[in-house]
Amino acid sequence: MTTIETKRMRSATGSWFGTAFACTMIAVALIGFLPSLLKPAGRRAPVSLLAGAHGVVFSAWLGIFLLQARLIAGRQIALHRRIGGAAAVVAAAMIPLGYLTSIAMVRRGFDLSGDLRVDHDPAYEVVFPLGDLFTFVVLLTAALSYRRHPDMHKRLMLFANIALMPAPLAHLIGHVRWLAALPGAIIVILFFCFCWPRSRESSP
Repeated sequence: MTTIETKRMRSATGSWFGTAFACTMIAVALIGFLPSLLKPAGRRAPVSLLAGAHGVVFSAWLGIFLLQARLIAGRQIALHRRIGGAAAVVAAAMIPLGYLTSIAMVRRGFDLSGDLRVDHDPAYEVVFPLGDLFTFVVLLTAALSYRRHPDMHKRLMLFANIALMPAPLAHLIGHVRWLAALPGAIIVILFFCFCWPRSRESSP
């Protein structure tokens, strides 16, 4: 295989992986959150204005991530950078909304959907979403600082978005009972999803 063909294969693999991962994250979020919205009988309380704003903004972020992945795949770099400015505004809104939503759950003592089954001290439970939010901020900041280094930028953006996945995964596990016994399997699947294109890129 020639050098040019190898580069093309690596580019195609990386581009489709970004798209596939964005679609996977959107699917996990939909499967995690939609059941309690479509069948509110099992909810502990209606959706609050804060929770609704949180959901809309975080959903917009996932949509932008998918769009950005497709723009890179189509080599529309200039448009990708322009949309990056709008993405930064959405990210800036996500941070206080994520914090306020987590604190609101602590004050209530339960999650609105009923999926999470918060059985412990809510102040203990909130460590996890706040920790994920902090990780997201650190990785996103690093990704923006490396925006002129595409390889580093795309990997940091990927990991920043992975940091957002524990919440939808927790909701998904909360209403799919058999998954509650398989958290390790989910981690292994995500691990191999990330490693597979890397192995393809490193092949001769």
